[in-house]
Amino acid sequence: MGTTFADIPGNFAFLVAVGRADQIDKRALDTIGVEGHFPAVLVDSFPELVECFARIAHKVTAAVMRETVKGPGYVITRTTPGLHVVSKAIDFALLIDRSGSMVERA
Repeated sequence: MGTTFADIPGNFAFLVAVGRADQIDKRALDTIGVEGHFPAVLVDSFPELVECFARIAHKVTAAVMRETVKGPGYVITRTTPGLHVVSKAIDFALLIDRSGSMVERA
């Protein structure tokens, strides 16, 4: 499912688990992310989802900046790597699992 969704240009899958670290089976969370080929993160509470979605909505791309300086009898061109950050609205769907299936078993 994650790889099919992520194969569509502009779609990016993320798994966000909500709960305390002692309530979530971190190994299972990591396995789901690895097998699905998408990031899997843990946040402590639902209010933290706002910040999480804001971070997901940032698109950061690498860019090369070119600067040319001309003078009498010389031209100097310098290139430097940089980052271009774009924030935009995102569409998302939530699947909320309250069953406790991610709770680590004792």
